[in-house]
Amino acid sequence: MRMWLTAAAMVAGCWLGVLWPLLVLCAVAVVGMWRYRSRWLVWLVLGYGFGVWQLHQGLAQRLPAEHDRAVLSLQGQVRDIPVTRREFRFGRWQVRQQIHLTVWGSEAWPGTHRVVLNSYAPSVLLSAGDRVALDAELKVPRGVYNRFGPDRARADLAAGVDARGKLERVSVIANHGGVDAWREALSSQVAASVSGSPFGKAVLPALVVGDRAGLSSSLWRTFQLTGGAHLLAISGLHIAIVAGWFWWLGRALLAPVLQGVVPGLRRYSLQQLAWLPALLGAMGYAALAGFSLPTMRALVMLIVVAVAQWWRVPVSLWRALGMALLVVLLITPLAALSASLWLSFGAVACIAMLTRSHAPWRLMLLLPVVMAVAGAVLFQQWTPSAPLANLILVPLYTLLVIPAALLGTLLQQPWLLGAAATGVEFSVWVMMWLANLGVPSWLRLPSMPAGIVLMIGVMLLLMPFLPFP
Repeated sequence: MRMWLTAAAMVAGCWLGVLWPLLVLCAVAVVGMWRYRSRWLVWLVLGYGFGVWQLHQGLAQRLPAEHDRAVLSLQGQVRDIPVTRREFRFGRWQVRQQIHLTVWGSEAWPGTHRVVLNSYAPSVLLSAGDRVALDAELKVPRGVYNRFGPDRARADLAAGVDARGKLERVSVIANHGGVDAWREALSSQVAASVSGSPFGKAVLPALVVGDRAGLSSSLWRTFQLTGGAHLLAISGLHIAIVAGWFWWLGRALLAPVLQGVVPGLRRYSLQQLAWLPALLGAMGYAALAGFSLPTMRALVMLIVVAVAQWWRVPVSLWRALGMALLVVLLITPLAALSASLWLSFGAVACIAMLTRSHAPWRLMLLLPVVMAVAGAVLFQQWTPSAPLANLILVPLYTLLVIPAALLGTLLQQPWLLGAAATGVEFSVWVMMWLANLGVPSWLRLPSMPAGIVLMIGVMLLLMPFLPFP
C-alpha cells in the first residue's frame, strides 16, 4: 500500500506541478508522525516533491520561447534509427528523414538536449551513431488545440524531447557506432534476407529492432483497424514472449546441465535457475529495441517477479505492480504523463487477473478481447472484428513470427526469417479480409477517459464472478 501511495504522490506532483499541496502533505505528515507514529507519510511528501521537481526540470530543459523558430548552430549525435521515407510534398516526390539527436554546443541554448528534426531532400542521409555539426530551425513543443488530436507538447515532455524542427545544414564528423548503429545494421540485414516478401520486409525489422520505417501508411492503418497495432510496438507482450521461451529452455536444458557441472547449484530449483536465461534474453531484446520506455517498463516488471521467485518470497499481484510502477517512475518520472504507461499497466493487471481466474483454454479466448480494447484505446481506432483478429494474431506471433524472427536474426538463418515472413504475410491477409467485412470501417472512442472506463468494464465482464448477482 505504501508503494502505491508513494507512486500516486509522484504522479500527482508530475500532473499538478504546484507546491501548495506539498505544504498540506507536510502538515499531515507532521501530525501523523506526532500522534500516530505513521512515518510512511513522509514518503508522500518526498514522492510529491520529487514529482514537482522533475516536472519543472523537464520544462526548464525545453527550448526557450524567445528562440522559437530561430536557427541555431549545434553539435550532436544521432540516436535511435533515422526514419527515411519518400513522400509527395509541394507537388513533387522527395525524401524526408526524421532524426532523433542529442545536441549541445549552443550559447543561446546551453546544456545537452534531445531534439527531433526533419530533413527534407537531404544532401546526405544520416545513420545511427553519426557525430554531426548542424544548423537547425527549432520550435517550442506545442499541443494541438483539438479534442481528438494528440497533445504533442505533453507527449514530448513525457519522452524527454526538448524541441522539434527542421534541419537546414549538416556535416558528418565521424560515426561512433554503438548499440543504435548495430540495430540499424541488423535492420538492413533482416530486410535484405526477406526482400521477396513485401510485408515481411516491412514488419520483421519492426519486430526485431523496433525499426518501423518500412511500414507504409496503408499497412500501418490495416494493423490499427484490426486491433493488431500493439504487435508492432516492442513492449510487454514481446518481452514476455522472449522471457517465457528462454525460461522454458533454461528449465528444460540449461538448468540441469548447470546443476551437473556445479554441484553447489543443486540447492536451487530448476525454476529458480531458469530465471537467469529468461532475464538475459529479455534484456537482450530490450537492447535490440533501444531500451525504449515500453520495454523498460516490461523489463522492470519482469525483474520484480524474477527476484520474488528467486528468493521464494510470496509477492501478491498488486504488490508486484506497485513495486514495478514505483521503480519505473523513479527511473523515468515524466513517464507519468504518458497514456501508454497507464494502458500498459492496466493491460498487465487485467491479464494477470485473468490468468488467475480462468482455465488456459478460456484464457486464449479472453486475452484477445483485452488486447483489442487496449489497442483501441491506445490508437483511437478499431473494428468490431478486432477481438477475432487478435484471437488469430496473438498466438501466431507468439508461437511462430517473433521466435522465428529473433532466432533467424541471432543465428543468421534465412530460412527462419522466411518462416517468420510467411507468418506475417498470412496475418496481413487475415487482417485485410477482416477489415473488408461489412461492418463499420472504424469506431472512434470519444476520449481517453472513456476508453479507460471501457477497459474497466471489459475486465469486470471477463471476471468469473462478481460480488453481487
